[in-house]
Amino acid sequence: ANFFRGTSVEQDGRWGKSDQKLMAKMSKAGKFATILDSKVNLKKVNLDVMSKWVHEKIIELVGFEDEILINLVINMLQGGDLEGKKL
Repeated sequence: ANFFRGTSVEQDGRWGKSDQKLMAKMSKAGKFATILDSKVNLKKVNLDVMSKWVHEKIIELVGFEDEILINLVINMLQGGDLEGKKL
């Protein structure tokens, strides 16, 4: 009757807070720009203008039009709760 043995990732203490530990280590080492600490109210941002800018900037950085990457960034902006360090 027991098909699964062992523990899940959530139950295993070795993997529990690896993201938090990595973020703390990187913050302590100064890997993040100080601008990422400031919060932005995305309700006040004009997403139409921002999505056009994102589209142009990604093409400039990548060198070609990558619709998957562009849509990923725009969806993250529309999602709401954004933290610059996690991006």
